[in-house]
Order: sequence, then C-alpha cells, then structure tokens
Amino acid sequence: MTQRYTEITQRLTEKINRGVIRDGFQLSLCEPLCSSVNLSVTTHIYFRRIRKATNIFTLPILKCLIYLILPLLLFSCQQHFVHDDLQEIPQDHLTFQSDNPTIELQEGSAKASLSADPETGKLFLQLSLINPSSEEWTIRYKDAVIITEGNSRTQSLSYGINKVMIPPESNQLISFHFQPINSYPLHRKIDYHGDLKKRYYFPLSCIQAQSGLILSQESLRFYLPDSLHENYLTNWGKESSTRLYKFDLKETFSSGYYPLSPPEVRDEEIHLQNIHLRFQLWHFSDTLTCEWKITNQSEEAVFINPKQILIENEGQILAPLPAKHKAEVGNMIEGKWVIRPGGKFQYRFRFKPEEILNNPVMSTSGISVGEKRKPLFYEDISFLIDSISPL
Repeated sequence: MTQRYTEITQRLTEKINRGVIRDGFQLSLCEPLCSSVNLSVTTHIYFRRIRKATNIFTLPILKCLIYLILPLLLFSCQQHFVHDDLQEIPQDHLTFQSDNPTIELQEGSAKASLSADPETGKLFLQLSLINPSSEEWTIRYKDAVIITEGNSRTQSLSYGINKVMIPPESNQLISFHFQPINSYPLHRKIDYHGDLKKRYYFPLSCIQAQSGLILSQESLRFYLPDSLHENYLTNWGKESSTRLYKFDLKETFSSGYYPLSPPEVRDEEIHLQNIHLRFQLWHFSDTLTCEWKITNQSEEAVFINPKQILIENEGQILAPLPAKHKAEVGNMIEGKWVIRPGGKFQYRFRFKPEEILNNPVMSTSGISVGEKRKPLFYEDISFLIDSISPL
C-alpha cells in the first residue's frame, strides 16, 4: 500500500512540474487495504492553480498539500471495492447457494454471492451491479437489509457510510456485512443472535436510480444445502445447548423481611415494598448463568454472601465460579457485598453443571437486610425451562 501511494504521488508531482495539471483534475483510486476485507477508495480531488502572489505560495507548498491530504482521504475510504465480477470467498466461510443468482433490473442486472463466518455468525454479501444507463444509481445502507426465513430483518453494518453511488455505464461490486438476528428470544434475553438459518433473502429494492425509480422489487434468494447446514450446527451451533428459564414460585412465596407485604412477581422480577430484584437464569454452551439486578430503595443496607448463593438440582449442588475480573466484585464487609440505601447491584453468577438442568433451585439464604442481617426470603427460588427456549 505504501509503495502504491508513493508511486501515485510521484506521478502527480511530475505532472504538476510539467504543467499538465492546470485548472483542475479528478483522481480515482482503487486499492485493497487488506487481504481479509475488500475496501475501495473512489476519491475525487479538485485543485485550482495556486497563483504566485508571493514567494511563499510556491510549488513545494502544493506538494506538501498532496502528501498531507491524500493519506487522510485513503484512510476515510468507503467499505466497498469496485470490480467487474464477484470475488473469491474465503475458504473458512460457509458458502450459500442461490436459485436466482442473477436478476435483471429495469436497466442493467444484479448478481450476488453470500457467505458466512461460522464462528461469529456474520454474513458477507457481494453485490455485482451492471449499470448501462445514463443515470447514477444509489444504495442507502439503511435500506440494505438481509431477511431470515422467519422474516426477521437486519440492516447492513454501515461502518459510518450512508450510501454508495454507482456511476452511469459502469460495473461495480459492493460488499455488505450483516449480523442477523436469527433468534429474537435469545437476542433479547442473553444477547446471542442465534444459529445461522438455512435461508436468507436480500431485497433489491434498496437500489434506486437518480430519477427516484426503484430498479427491482425482487429479492436474491440464498440457502445452505442440508448437509452443510447440519455440519454447521454440529460444529458451531449453540442453540441446541441453550436454555432459558423462568420462575416456578409457589403461591405462598413471600418475603421474610416484608412478611405483611406480598411480593409482586412479573417475569423474572420480584418487587418488594422498597427492594426490587431481577433474577435471570440461562444455560449457554457449558455454563449456567444467573444474572442479579437489585435496586435498594429501603433505608437499610442489603447484604449478599456470595458463598451462600448455590444452585441445587436433583441432589446436585453447584457453587458459583470465581469472578472473572476483580472489577466484578463490589464493596465488601466481612465477606459480604453491600448495597447501600439508594444503591444498585448487578452481578452474574456462573456455574458449571455436568448437564442441562431441568428444575434448578437457587438458594436465597445469602441475601439479608439491615444490621441484624435479617433474611430477605425464607424460601428458595425455583426455576423451570421456559417454553421459548430452543429445544
């Protein structure tokens, strides 16, 4: 890249010295910045002749401007690379097939390829466009979406780019990156996008002519063959080992600290008179995680003894794993975390069960209130597998 840049600037300097560049010029550069991501730079630079008013405004100043401005323009390049045809897909990617790889537009045509990184679940779409018309085409990144077979729509990752322009009478290849939401329940609950689906669709309605005409209402259709998709699920899929849990509390469940005020239970939340708790439990990969969120609006401190926060299931008792980072551990007094009046607490307890638990029970003996350390609950909290879990 450095050698290429040096060659360009040398040629520009030679033209300036020979007086070839006079009132102005337009420069187009196309250069891949790295082997893993295709980037293009279509940069338009306009120069006006610098008239010699004084000895300060001389040719060396113009040379310095070139060397200063050009790297900045290269660095702020757009995330698409101009080619005549589709580029080779990385070997470690999953390659989707298509039953309509090429679509005729009202003017010109579009064809595409779709691949996926099996580890991250990110999709990479290459869109090759032929614009034979005299109009400039526009693709706005906010309008470029990928649709799953469950009709979930995900916008393209724009990396700060608003739109791509396709000049008249040109062939261009544009790259789009997507992080599709394949499972809304998992994404909403545990921020996991879900395993890759077998089918995806890319609507071409995002391509618009300068006149405002939408060039096609059709969608490019992509699919993974059954054998390839099954192999992906076996080696990379996580949904089969993911479980979401919900409360399984008795009607008599009550608070030891507020015995006369029945708790209000909603989803994963328990609202007491002045203390609000949220316990979210899920099994992902080989780890059982219980996220605690507590807001203390009472006049006394709430204490949590992490050594007493245990999970029990059919006689198996699990203790939490040590904190991954010291920053996860808050203020402690006598080995207990302290949530002072008006304070909040958030922590993820992690456990390593031998298998997926069907009816885990979380002990509550480690939660107490006030100087006398009065138990907040006299009963443990039971869970069962939520019906929205991918089974």
